Amino acid sequence: MQLEKVDILSMLKIMKANYAYAFRDLDKEQTNLMANTWYAILSKEPKELVQMAFYKSLEVCKMPPTIADIKEQIEN
Repeated sequence: MQLEKVDILSMLKIMKANYAYAFRDLDKEQTNLMANTWYAILSKEPKELVQMAFYKSLEVCKMPPTIADIKEQIEN
């Protein structure tokens, strides 16, 4: 299944709920930029793999996961 931008927005909402301090000053334009960047890089991977890697990153990262953290989980 193909990853869609709505999937990325959902992941960002989950991160905002779990790391509120890190995203408290993020405005709508910055959120869109972040979503577009994540989508541009992560959409090359299968949706299920990205989602699994995202949740694994939440388990192991002490700070909000980055694209690199998710890519690392995909490669492991």
